[in-house]
Amino acid sequence: MTQTTLTYDTFVQALTGLAEQGLPHGILPWTAFPEDAIPPRAITRPMWDGYTWNPPQFAAAADAGLYGAPDPEAAAKPAWAALVAEARRLDHAEARRLKQAELAEELARHTTFRHAGRLWQGDPESAADITTAALRAGQAGTWPGDHVWIDAANARIPMTAADITALAAALAAWRTARRLRARTLKDAILAATTAEQINAIDVTVGWPDESDAE
Repeated sequence: MTQTTLTYDTFVQALTGLAEQGLPHGILPWTAFPEDAIPPRAITRPMWDGYTWNPPQFAAAADAGLYGAPDPEAAAKPAWAALVAEARRLDHAEARRLKQAELAEELARHTTFRHAGRLWQGDPESAADITTAALRAGQAGTWPGDHVWIDAANARIPMTAADITALAAALAAWRTARRLRARTLKDAILAATTAEQINAIDVTVGWPDESDAE
């Protein structure tokens, strides 16, 4: 069914997007709707069909020196269907931008992973420390017998070389799962063809973090 109403703000954005050279004579769109002295809340197709394009006749009559005479070289008035299509395109682009920002915030929020019954920090700095420690643990005779590692609750946990190697493996698996989840959500956002589909994507679920059991 053809959309019959656009909010005023959406209408202005769509009209501006379609007008390559700007609006005719720079006239604010709502001045073409003389029934109100303020912008209407919504624009309907009948209102648009009655829109005097170049420039509004009542505005030119009120102040011809300001608004000027109609310009025979001005672009034709966009069709209502074109306005609706542009409004949908803009809504889709804005929904995608907002959902991608929401995804980035959610990705940054997931920084801990579960291993051996405890939570561990998996932020970039902690991940680099764990990886470096695991590499050192793989070198024979270099791992101290009294080594400890601090978990996400700030508890000091004794760690053997085998323990830190297992922690590094758990970290790698978690980081891979986290990255794949983010990629899946990003692909879903990019594949969605309407703003409604994008808004329906829940970026808060499905992450491998402290809520997961081992």
